[in-house]
Amino acid sequence: VVQLLTDEQFESAVQSLKERREQIRGSVEIPKISVARRDLIEIGDVKSTEEVGCKAWQLAELYAAKTVVKKWPVSKSIEWRLIDAFAIPFYYYFRHTQRLFESRDGSVTVTDWVGNEIKRESNSENQDVLKSIRARIEQTPEEEKEEKEGIDEEEEEMIENVIKRIEKFWADDKEVKDEDKAVIFRSSTNVEDIAGFNGAGLYDSIVVKGISNLNNTQAIRRAIRQVYSSLWSDRGVTERTWLGSQAKFVPGMAILVMKHEGASSVLNGVAINDNPYIKDGLGLKTVFINAQVKGHLVTAGSKNEVPEGWLVYEDGTEGGLTSEIVSVSSLVKEGERIMKEGDLGFVSAIVGTLGLYLGRLKFRTMAVDVEFVICEEKNSRVLYLLQCR
Repeated sequence: VVQLLTDEQFESAVQSLKERREQIRGSVEIPKISVARRDLIEIGDVKSTEEVGCKAWQLAELYAAKTVVKKWPVSKSIEWRLIDAFAIPFYYYFRHTQRLFESRDGSVTVTDWVGNEIKRESNSENQDVLKSIRARIEQTPEEEKEEKEGIDEEEEEMIENVIKRIEKFWADDKEVKDEDKAVIFRSSTNVEDIAGFNGAGLYDSIVVKGISNLNNTQAIRRAIRQVYSSLWSDRGVTERTWLGSQAKFVPGMAILVMKHEGASSVLNGVAINDNPYIKDGLGLKTVFINAQVKGHLVTAGSKNEVPEGWLVYEDGTEGGLTSEIVSVSSLVKEGERIMKEGDLGFVSAIVGTLGLYLGRLKFRTMAVDVEFVICEEKNSRVLYLLQCR
């Protein structure tokens, strides 16, 4: 039975959310940035957000959890793994943008430039300004030569090192066809995935597919610069303006480079160890799962796409779980389900374990948000954890 809110109840709920948002606004702390590191950083070696941003750091926490937590759920029908990944530190974003925007005496940066040009009262003008900034960041070396002398040798060396590191993604997997090899370049800023401001969907991720592209300097450079430019998207600047003026903090873009398990994936999803339908649902040992078919992301669905939704919770018996479907995917035939019964129990157990370690022991009482894909490899199902907030 679906009970709809009355107009009065809906308006009250909206007003409560607005008030809570304003309360959070003043307490959001933006992490500091360091440009000390110039080498590519393995995820297992990440120690803080300062050099690689929040997304890469939180993946590092997931890597650490796998080592620290001694008892993980097991299943005969599915196993779980982490994705091989590394990070490009903040240094290269700032080097690139300063070459393009910095004044000769170094007193004006791209952040200053945007702050001076943006006018809140004129959205269309703002969009034109941001569009020109993004186009400038994405320039090819040939286009840059019209403004700067020569190419950036340090950036070229970094890109060559990225290509060499990408090759190691398949060092132990010789069966993957060259055309199926793919890498995703993901944003990792200091203004996303932080307490009070998740920044979901504000910045871009770029997939580069096929060995011919992965070995191509131009293709890798283009992907990196597209992620850089997304820091200045209309939605990104609008949301950051809510936090305060651009002068209050300096946004930066590091990049999380991950092996992309797109070819063998059968579904993707997001799960949290909380019940969003009940106040204080965190203590109820419930996992809420949204899943969608391959090629349609839960995290970036269109207006007309509905994901498959499940609540999985302990039913009071020893080791017993009850699963309750709360929404049916709009992209499957009537009666079909995206997630199998074995998937539900295993995903719930893994997320529950992460919630206990990361959400309660490490970061006090918080729910965790886990992004995942499930793949079919050699007649077996594999759960890959992509991110944990």
